[in-house]
Amino acid sequence: VDTGSKGEAKVKVRVNMKTPEKIVGAGKLDASSVSDVIRRRQSAIQKCYEREIKKNPTASGKVIIGFTIGTAGRVTNAKAVTDTVGGGVGQCVATTIQGFRFPKPAGGEVTVNKTFIYEVAQ
Repeated sequence: VDTGSKGEAKVKVRVNMKTPEKIVGAGKLDASSVSDVIRRRQSAIQKCYEREIKKNPTASGKVIIGFTIGTAGRVTNAKAVTDTVGGGVGQCVATTIQGFRFPKPAGGEVTVNKTFIYEVAQ
């Protein structure tokens, strides 16, 4: 019996990551180096939103992730501070960022707040 070939519709999404990082803490770390790591791994962050958009085609909004980069450059803590998209997108992004490796901050750990704006591309 031929059930037909129904593939998944490809949805175009847009993630605005141009907002500057807010970096605080005892250590020092260049914001552009943090942006570079996030930009290189953008597809992993975008997947969190793509998963939600399949369930809720009108989902859009802002996610702010607060994360701490330890002295070894590893993320020691990451959580969604704000998530107006819903559907667990913020938690997914936080978990994804938890696995990133950043340059080692000089003089101690730093805390970063990064904003992501999610919308369906027209």
